[in-house]
Amino acid sequence: MSSLPETTADLPTPVIDTAAETPQGVSASGLNWLRAGVLGANDGIVSIAATVLGVAGATPDVKPILIAGVAALVLLTAALPFTLIAVLKTVRRARRRRRGGARDRIRGAWLEVEDLALDLRLTMPENPTRRQVAATYGGATVRSLARIADKAAFAPEEPTADEVEASWDAVDALHADRREVLSRWQQMRLAFTPRSLLPAALLERARGRDARRTAAA
Repeated sequence: MSSLPETTADLPTPVIDTAAETPQGVSASGLNWLRAGVLGANDGIVSIAATVLGVAGATPDVKPILIAGVAALVLLTAALPFTLIAVLKTVRRARRRRRGGARDRIRGAWLEVEDLALDLRLTMPENPTRRQVAATYGGATVRSLARIADKAAFAPEEPTADEVEASWDAVDALHADRREVLSRWQQMRLAFTPRSLLPAALLERARGRDARRTAAA
């Protein structure tokens, strides 16, 4: 007859198969999207309910309560697209920072620079090189990142971890610089503009409209 363990330390450590608990085809980022969507919807419902209850506590009349509820719903619906744009950009940036090997992550850092140029409506040459983009921005930060990105694209050796870190440090510094030089209103426009999220065809149409406005001015 086997003896029982004297302490809990003698018990075997259970092994949890996390892969078995996660359904196939569901990634961590997908679960994060679902969690963010549920929490965002919950916040909206709570905000509308709080507005309705606040008005209901102030007056027993039904009409002001209905007006307050409808107004809160309209404001929430109007703000949703802008919130979604900001979330999409944040998720895109996080994926580029972490996904793939060293070359992919450096390329992702440079794509952030190009997308920021689109959102800032900077005038670029057609099919610009990285050096031309850096010249349009100005400053040593983008020039340094352009050199790292060119090396990662054309050099035979794999980029180092320090180069990956330096490329994303440059992206963070560029965003910090924009926050310092732009007004609050300009920062909001930058965060909520969908230009860098547009497909190529729609982006070309937007550029055409910008060019016509510039010519008319």
